[in-house]
Formats: sequence, C-alpha cells, structure tokens
Amino acid sequence: MRKQNQPTDIIRFSIIIPAYNSEKTLFTCLESLEDQSLSKEAYEVIIVDDGSTDSTATIAKKFNNKYIYQTNQGPASARNKGVKSAVGDIILFTDSDCVPDYNWIREMVKPFSNPEVIGVKGTYKTKQKQLAAKFAQAEFEDRYDLLQKSSRIDMIDTYSAAFRKAVFLNI
Repeated sequence: MRKQNQPTDIIRFSIIIPAYNSEKTLFTCLESLEDQSLSKEAYEVIIVDDGSTDSTATIAKKFNNKYIYQTNQGPASARNKGVKSAVGDIILFTDSDCVPDYNWIREMVKPFSNPEVIGVKGTYKTKQKQLAAKFAQAEFEDRYDLLQKSSRIDMIDTYSAAFRKAVFLNI
C-alpha cells in the first residue's frame, strides 16, 4: 500500500456507505478505501447495512471499519444513520458499487480549506463496456465541464459527495 502522509492522531473525515444486498460490489469498494493517498488514521469508514439478506454483512466485517445494521429503510436513511455515528468533521458519501480512486478522499476534502465551502461533488467514471454505460459517462462528463465554469453548484450526487458534518446535521 502507498501512503504519502504521516499518520494523525485524530479522525478528520468519515466515509459513509449505505449498502443493501451489495455482496457483488462491496468488497471492491472497501478495498479501494483501504488504499487511499491519506493515512488510514485520518479517516474512518462506516458501512450502514440497510437490511441486506445476502452476504453483505460478512463482507463488511472483513475490514476494520464501523459496521451498522438497520432494517431496510432506504439509502437516505442509511446515510443519515451513518452521519449520526460519524466522528469526522467532514463526511463523505460513496455507494457500495463505487470504487473510489486512490486520491478520492484527498481531492474531495481539498475544497474545505475554504471556510465558505459546505459541500463538494465528486466525479463518476465507469469502466463498464456496455454502450448505455458509455453514453451515461459522456453525459456526466458534459455536466462536469459545465460545473467547472461555475463557482457554485446546486446538486450533489451521493455516489461522490462531501459535506461539513455540522452543516449537514443542521440542514
């Protein structure tokens, strides 16, 4: 594993992953979060199992992360439950079928050095080969080009999102 930062003594960031019957994708997602460019001491990973009936729990518990189970209430409820147990001042969301890039956390939290920033939207890149997935990726990339020209955004997709925890809880 590659690590560029010195370990810290305090968790600064909390990554929350809602998971429902995610046995086919969760392992790869969690594996990518084990190998980030930030020291693991700087962040925690919280998996909120939203009532899965497959081996999601078994997979989640293979990693040294926080695991929370709730009866099925949907991903928004799972994210909110994760935020309530989060230690970090910045919360990040990703989905159980996403594979965050090596620099994902580092890049997502960079804008928070500006105290006016309350939320950040990340990008989505697919490695899928199907034609529909390629068209969806092209649409995302067009949106990202438009967003880069704006100083503010009004929509943050939860597959790659970050917020100041205090603001998120207040809203």
